Amino acid sequence: MPPALPLTGLRILTFENFGAGPFGSMYLADLGAEVIKIENRDQGGDATRSMGPFFLGEHDSQFFQAFNLNKKSVTLNLKHVAGREAFHRLVRTADVVLNNLRGDQPAKLCLDYAALGSIHPRVRTGISSNPNPTAISSDPVIRIGWERVEKTSAVIFSANPSIATISR
Repeated sequence: MPPALPLTGLRILTFENFGAGPFGSMYLADLGAEVIKIENRDQGGDATRSMGPFFLGEHDSQFFQAFNLNKKSVTLNLKHVAGREAFHRLVRTADVVLNNLRGDQPAKLCLDYAALGSIHPRVRTGISSNPNPTAISSDPVIRIGWERVEKTSAVIFSANPSIATISR
């Protein structure tokens, strides 16, 4: 029997669209974590499901599949009581809740530690879309990690201005 992967036994819940969120959590799944992608199908789910040019079926594209390998998927609407209750049941069994939602959406949807800590005090929360480290997470470990990402990005961009121009 092959040895267990390094993140085996870790359960991660994700709310994510596009780039950094799906790409990063795909690697966590590849390393053995159980990654459960949560989508709100009432709002269309992950936008990449409808991005071409190659489609694999209704609400499924090659683009979506390429960034969501080895993940489980569930649809919940957190704006409805039943959706929130189902999400809270998942949070009680999770180690981490990640998102890459924009602006104030994580707080509005109660995806931050301030909201989830009372449901599961040991859960970690993180966000990969806001460059403000204090808004990213109440967890100092995740804040420190994000600060390192920012500093590394700043060095890369300052060393090669053409990258910064392309990435805007």
